Amino acid sequence: MDKEIIEAIADLPGLVLRSKGIIPELDDTPQGQLLKNICSEYKAIACWFLYHSTNNDRLLSSLSPSLKNKTEIAADFSRILYEIIQKIYSRVKIIIPPSQWYFLCEWELCEALLNNSGYFGHPILIGKTKAYELCCDLTKQIEIESSKIFISKNSILQNIENISAYQCVYFLGSWLKETDRTFIRHWNNFLASKRRIYREIRDNKEIKILYLDENKLQPFTRGKKRKNKKSGK
Repeated sequence: MDKEIIEAIADLPGLVLRSKGIIPELDDTPQGQLLKNICSEYKAIACWFLYHSTNNDRLLSSLSPSLKNKTEIAADFSRILYEIIQKIYSRVKIIIPPSQWYFLCEWELCEALLNNSGYFGHPILIGKTKAYELCCDLTKQIEIESSKIFISKNSILQNIENISAYQCVYFLGSWLKETDRTFIRHWNNFLASKRRIYREIRDNKEIKILYLDENKLQPFTRGKKRKNKKSGK
């Protein structure tokens, strides 16, 4: 992976916020603490990328055991995402190179993380078990939609501008699985690895999902429900 992309991943939350005209504040407020937590995770993921490309153990020495454990799993997902994008790109040339396509995916995922955690407003609470279920359902849904939208290679390229970079991975992957026998193994391996990673996240008690609600930073717990602002329940 390009060094520039890895450096951008390390600063991704800040880049996303600055693109919206928001100055990142890593202060002691609940919002600042949430952002500080997210930023530290992205910096650690970048460390994992550098570690895998250099085998330099010193790159991981600054990470706490819990952060190292949590972000190794996240970095594993980023790795398989980048690899499947390379496989798809080698078969269907799109406008941007694989590294930039991958970075756009990470941008969208980071933006969703900030939004779901309540940084921009009310949080969207999704627990680890639900996230695993959504991971399994997403592929089935996209495969159904891709069969309706994409009929030929030309129609794929025409529809790319209408979907997100991350969705594009699944649409093209689902289409190639049906049209390229040599790609089936790569796609099935990607999906199996993604499910494995989400299971590891679900089952790892050290990994906590933090969110901001009513100006309080708190971990998501099983059965947690949003308060109804009108009824107070």
